Amino acid sequence: IGSSLEEVKSSPFVEKLVSEGYEVIYFTEPLDEYLMQHLVEYNDIKFQNAAKEDLTLEDSQDAKKKQKQLRAHFKPFTKWWKGLMPADIDTVKISNRLTTSPCVVVSSKYGYTANMERIVKAQTMADPNQVRMYLGKKVLEVNPFHPSIKKLKEMFENDAESETAKDMAALMYATSLLESGFELADPRAYAKRVYDVLNEKFGIDGDVVDDFEYKEEEEEE
Repeated sequence: IGSSLEEVKSSPFVEKLVSEGYEVIYFTEPLDEYLMQHLVEYNDIKFQNAAKEDLTLEDSQDAKKKQKQLRAHFKPFTKWWKGLMPADIDTVKISNRLTTSPCVVVSSKYGYTANMERIVKAQTMADPNQVRMYLGKKVLEVNPFHPSIKKLKEMFENDAESETAKDMAALMYATSLLESGFELADPRAYAKRVYDVLNEKFGIDGDVVDDFEYKEEEEEE
């Protein structure tokens, strides 16, 4: 569910669904999600919201066993990452829906999706405190095969207190939050992290210094 067909087709929520040939219905109208809350199945086929946790795929028993092993192997890493997250993140876990993206933020089973959050927050009479109460928890799902996740896991295993590892984890979470359609609680903090990464790539310390060589101009008589 999103604002345009191009947006929903390229969403990380549907990566594996599309690659494995599942039939996906894309919604782009504000009222579509209201409708689908009441239309749970059609011709004995139950619908699933790809933007929510616990997406059930028709995996083989072998695939399910592999997924179980992955979750056990990554448990210390996902537990560490969960400890860095804000209170509205319920858990961090291995994803079964990602193929090319490193991570994605999905809604809890009974929480609002990013689309519904935008709709509720945009209502004229919306009470911020009441809206916050109904938003529910979110889940950060990570792709265990993505090179960025592998590198972050390696950094965690080398030094769980590494500030660089913590900053990278926070930056990846915030980026996936945006890509998943949610709003950032602190855009300035996110921007600072992005600029810090850019400064590191540029090989500069990031301090703002006025080092321009001004020329003395002669006063006109």
